Amino acid sequence: MEALYFTKVNGFAVVADEVKKLAEKVDHSIQDIMHIVESIQSESSSVAESLKGSYDE
Repeated sequence: MEALYFTKVNGFAVVADEVKKLAEKVDHSIQDIMHIVESIQSESSSVAESLKGSYDE
């Protein structure tokens, strides 16, 4: 009975570790996506300002 308990506890620890690793990967991916979106927004603003400036001339 005790061996079964330790097997379950160890299994839970392995799953918890994998969930933690996955959460870290997701966090890293979210940070990457946020940087990409910020870059696109910045570039879009630059293009819009350039177009507006050339249109006003």
